[in-house]
Amino acid sequence: LNIGIDEPDFNNMQVQIFPNPVLNHEMTITYLISHMPIDLTIINLLGEQVAHFILPPWTRSQTIRLPELSPGVYLGRLQNSSVKGNIKFLVE
Repeated sequence: LNIGIDEPDFNNMQVQIFPNPVLNHEMTITYLISHMPIDLTIINLLGEQVAHFILPPWTRSQTIRLPELSPGVYLGRLQNSSVKGNIKFLVE
């Protein structure tokens, strides 16, 4: 008997970022609904954190306004106490 809410692991979260490449410093991220907030940290290829956002619980998608980022490849690191993972995206 399983009681409570099971949090999916990251491989099953179906995370997507669009548009990819990101244009005009704005992107939409979609993911499976979580009952807990999800931290989204944006990291450049030097390993430096360049932005941080908190995705609210019980949502499936968020449009995010990014800071002025140089064109290049970035990593979005998503995590909460149950799941974590990374997704790559480009900024033009």
